[in-house]
Amino acid sequence: MNASIGWPQGAQARRRAPASDWLIPVLLGAAIAGLLVAEVLWMRGLSLRWLAPRLGGVAPPVLVLLMIVLGLATLFLATAGRSWLPDPGFRLIFLLLVPTQLVGFSLGNIEPLKICLLATVACWLIQSMAHNRSVRLYPPFLMMWLVILIFSTASIVNGLVTSMLSQYSILAKFLMFFIVANVVRTPSQLLYAARLLVALGVMSAILAVVQEAIFYFLQIPLSLDDNASKYWFKETPIGWMIRATGFHPTSQNLSHFLLITCALLLVGPFSRRQRFWGGLVMGIGVFFTFSGNGLLVLGVVLFLVPIFRRPAITLHYLSIVLLLILLAYESGLLEFVYHKYLLPLSGKSAEDRIELLQLGLEVIGRHPVVGIGLNNFGRLSPQPVHNAYMQLITEIGVIPGVLLVLILALIFVRLLIGLRSMPPGPLLQSGKAVLLALTGLALHFMFEPFINSLVSWSIIGFAEATALLLYANKQTTPGCESATLSPARSP
Repeated sequence: MNASIGWPQGAQARRRAPASDWLIPVLLGAAIAGLLVAEVLWMRGLSLRWLAPRLGGVAPPVLVLLMIVLGLATLFLATAGRSWLPDPGFRLIFLLLVPTQLVGFSLGNIEPLKICLLATVACWLIQSMAHNRSVRLYPPFLMMWLVILIFSTASIVNGLVTSMLSQYSILAKFLMFFIVANVVRTPSQLLYAARLLVALGVMSAILAVVQEAIFYFLQIPLSLDDNASKYWFKETPIGWMIRATGFHPTSQNLSHFLLITCALLLVGPFSRRQRFWGGLVMGIGVFFTFSGNGLLVLGVVLFLVPIFRRPAITLHYLSIVLLLILLAYESGLLEFVYHKYLLPLSGKSAEDRIELLQLGLEVIGRHPVVGIGLNNFGRLSPQPVHNAYMQLITEIGVIPGVLLVLILALIFVRLLIGLRSMPPGPLLQSGKAVLLALTGLALHFMFEPFINSLVSWSIIGFAEATALLLYANKQTTPGCESATLSPARSP
């Protein structure tokens, strides 16, 4: 049985793939940059502030709203015209993943990603009933999620009204995890989703560069947050700069997404030119977030890339890296980089994180079973514990935190097992890329409070979809090394 991948064949693929994969998002990024410049230079902050009372205090600029409508319309028309969506099975993936770059927007507490999540779930239910499709979910995960939901409900004892009103956040996480795992069902859908995520990463990185350039040259800060002047500036090696956020709520969220998509790009089925230029743009985007932890995790991801791409040279590569580290240490280069760049970026925040971690340990000591209550840590501190695992434990107990680690570990192990029997090809490259992206996500979870991020859960769901697909190919398609490049319908 041949695995089907929705790409053009032969020489036509070599001619069309770069344009269809990169031209559209790059043009869209350029259009966004142009509209932002227009907002800064010509409109001078024209906004919807007269509507603020009706929008719950949120008053986004007129051109930013117009930009979203025009940008999405342009992308839709361009993709339809260039057959960038060669099969209807890709449309739900597009509907679900594109709004992950608009999580910084909200009108009256209504977020585009949550709207699209509910719309995707509704469309998937209709399609599943119409085509009699089975539900894809690793059985132990269902039991784990049920236990997490039970402890989340029990946390109402300590969190009272706050935790009661926040129960939807646990359901939203499960829905995102579940729906991505069920929407991405075929090799063609897996490869399309990986390419779409990379394209969105390039677009967000371009936007980050534009945001920094406008502030650096024009001294005009652009941010979606009304408190940007208070929170999103930082003393950096290039001076007092605004931290790039793109359309994400914080710079940390942007760096989180960029390092994940960078992993997909550098190990996935992309050409050398695409990996170089795309990786360069994303790396610059992560730098402009001025997130010390983001740069650290990106460094780990870059360190692992050669091992994932060419496992046979692992020992040689590690020997060379170890030698370079020793030389840098003996020459004083490591100390210089630490004091000149890393310490200014993360010195004060590291102290704050330690204090929050100590506070979190105290909460766990007092409420180890059901936690302090879902989304109720704000009673003790305006900021959560900067560790996603600890964040979940402090809110709903130790057992859900252990289950979160088990979910990530089981996906990781199943990906490894599936990759061992996978023959060379785009599917193998995509599986390795997803494994590296999951590694970066799990590591970044140790430094940032992203347990409530639906973007993170979409990536975890994507990793689960990949694990399910690799297992299916291992059992039913031993000859997938002869994969054809023709569109395929979802089973």
